[in-house]
Amino acid sequence: LETPRHRANDCALESEEEVLPKGEGPLVLLVEDNLDFARIMKRLFQHHQIELVHAETGDMALGMLEAAPRAPSLVISDFHMPK
Repeated sequence: LETPRHRANDCALESEEEVLPKGEGPLVLLVEDNLDFARIMKRLFQHHQIELVHAETGDMALGMLEAAPRAPSLVISDFHMPK
């Protein structure tokens, strides 16, 4: 996947306590510890009207999934993470 080049400050993430939203449109869960990459991905998906939520760790992602009012359409996960 090739992503466009953006400055990290151009695309702010929501709070770290973000939960999966209750909306009805496409939803993607991104599990990624690199915040710059996560911001770029969030902006890319928003450009295509796809909601992306971010978890920094696998444990955070599992917690979000367990508490979610709906399941994401897609989960994208980094597989080289410290935790």
